[in-house]
Amino acid sequence: MKELVEDQYVFEMGDNGAGIPRSTNSCNSRSLGLRLIDMLVLQLGAKIDIDCTQGTHYTIKIKK
Repeated sequence: MKELVEDQYVFEMGDNGAGIPRSTNSCNSRSLGLRLIDMLVLQLGAKIDIDCTQGTHYTIKIKK
C-alpha cells in the first residue's frame, strides 16, 4: 500500500494470468474471492479500478 496524496492510500495487486472476463460482475459473482474484494471496498468506502488487459490488476483507492 502506498500513499497517493495526503488523503488517500492506494493498494495495487494483480497477476499476469488468463484474467477474468470483462462481463464479470463482482456483485453477482459466485466467486468467493471477487465477492470478498467487493465487500472490502464497500466497507472501506473505497474506489476500485479493474484492468483485465494483461491478466487482472486491481487498484483500490482508500480515503484516510
